[in-house]
Amino acid sequence: MPGVDEMKPGAVGPALPGIEAAVVDEHGRELPPGEPGCLAITRPWPSMLVPHDDDRYWLLAEYWEEFSDRRADTWQYFTGDRAVVDEDGYVTVIGRADDVVTLGNRRLGTAEIEAAITAVDGVTEAAAVAGGTDETELYVFATAEQDSRSEAELREAIEDAILDRIGQFARPAAVVFTPELPETHTGKTMYRVLKGIVDDEPLEESTPLRNPAIVGELATVWNRSD
Repeated sequence: MPGVDEMKPGAVGPALPGIEAAVVDEHGRELPPGEPGCLAITRPWPSMLVPHDDDRYWLLAEYWEEFSDRRADTWQYFTGDRAVVDEDGYVTVIGRADDVVTLGNRRLGTAEIEAAITAVDGVTEAAAVAGGTDETELYVFATAEQDSRSEAELREAIEDAILDRIGQFARPAAVVFTPELPETHTGKTMYRVLKGIVDDEPLEESTPLRNPAIVGELATVWNRSD
């Protein structure tokens, strides 16, 4: 906070007075300074506890249950960001926790892939996830405009766009067209739903979706594409 703490280039600063934050691993264990992980709020402010649209179950599933233990009554708020903290407690956000895929020996932000796809004429939305052997294959889910080109033509255009803007290493193993992407009530794409479909893993019942019916449609489209 300006006037309270000295600022460091690239850092969002330490937590505000009365709030505590930590960088944790995928199990919610705090990581040492300098090691990147998931940013969690371990001591929240009161307004964080106000349910969205009076739906506290959605709020719990979306932000609180990821790193919390109800039985031990210990709670951590998952921000959805990846970050690193230094020895002085300054936090630097390095990206979203669910927006990086590893293809071969390269880590790539899904935003870069999706930007290449949505630049294709006729494509309105896109989401990319990794799957397959050792999580090294790229799978693309896309929505297309009505009366656009055929799926075969769009699929070829998407593959060409990825090869041109990113490289051969990112050639998708499959491009699947869907009426819409699975989203939360706030419009966030639920990548873990797409990942579960690719990996043939059941969807958790607590997963909060604005459009839950799309999961079945996605599974049908995916099975048809095999």
